[in-house]
Amino acid sequence: MSPGYVTGLIEAAGSFTYSRSRGQLSLYFAIRLGAADIDLLRDVRRFFGGHGRIYSVRPTSERSKPASYYRVNRLAELRRIVAHFDHHPLRGSKRRAYEVWKEMVVLKVATFGDPPRTRLNSLAKKLSASSRPAG
Repeated sequence: MSPGYVTGLIEAAGSFTYSRSRGQLSLYFAIRLGAADIDLLRDVRRFFGGHGRIYSVRPTSERSKPASYYRVNRLAELRRIVAHFDHHPLRGSKRRAYEVWKEMVVLKVATFGDPPRTRLNSLAKKLSASSRPAG
């Protein structure tokens, strides 16, 4: 896979996000594709050095379809994701979300996974706002 292809795929189907659980904020890089494209996700996983995991997602309703989901959430592995997008930047609407998400990753790395909560929460709000469609 070429780096440009990976960046384009993420622009179309990837996400830079977070979740909260028990007072902790965890960062995620993810790609969700139809179940038939699981081999493509395996190629992306190999591209990123085997980091992350691939999950199958069951339909949540009669209208939804099975999907495959590639997710990276370990801080050390997220550094590789950041390195890729620093060298092969996004050019579309996800760029803004990525830049905020990257700031969150860098903050967590710099503080050994224990950043100031007020700063991290501020960035989380900014990320949520930048992930919403414009309009």
